[in-house]
Amino acid sequence: MAQVAQTARISRERMIRQYTIHDEAMAPTYPRGSIIIAREYDTTRFVEWGEAYMLETDDGPILVRLTPGKDDDHYLCIRDNPDKRFYPIDMPKDEIRGVFRVVAMVKFM
Repeated sequence: MAQVAQTARISRERMIRQYTIHDEAMAPTYPRGSIIIAREYDTTRFVEWGEAYMLETDDGPILVRLTPGKDDDHYLCIRDNPDKRFYPIDMPKDEIRGVFRVVAMVKFM
C-alpha cells in the first residue's frame, strides 16, 4: 500500500482532503513529499478510468489509478512507478470506505 498521511479536512459542498505523499509508489507523477488535494467522489455515478484517486481503506489511504477489476465488485488499482514492488492491487469495493478524486498537487523541488 502507498504510504500517505492525511493532513487536513476542509468541509464544503463535498468533503475535500489534503494528503502528503510518503513513498514512491506514484512517482514520478506524485513524488514523495508532494501534497495532493482530493475531493470526495461518487463512484456509483461514473469513474474516469486511469485517473488518480485516493482510496480510504481499513488499512489507511492509498493513492492509485483506478481501472476496471476482474468483476463488478473489484477495482484494479495501478501505481505509476514501474518498480516491480509496486504491483497492481485487486481491490474489493467493499473494503473501500471512501473515494476521493485528486484535483490538485503541490510538488516541492
